[in-house]
Amino acid sequence: MTELSATTHRAFEYIREHIRQHGFGPTMRELADHCYLSHSGIVRHIDRLEGMGWIQRTPGKARSIVLGPHAPAGDAGG
Repeated sequence: MTELSATTHRAFEYIREHIRQHGFGPTMRELADHCYLSHSGIVRHIDRLEGMGWIQRTPGKARSIVLGPHAPAGDAGG
């Protein structure tokens, strides 16, 4: 399994839990706030997760983050 930084792992866990609780993904602002980062700071982590296939998103659309085809079902490891 690919090594993830603590922040990338935290972002993924937040996305997965938010989708589980609400039925839709968090906004980038919610995600950045949860990880104590700026909007531009969270983008690197989101890009990495998307590149790994753990999440998918639609550019320009709010709350478009969904779990991707390679997202781990349980603990994402790290």
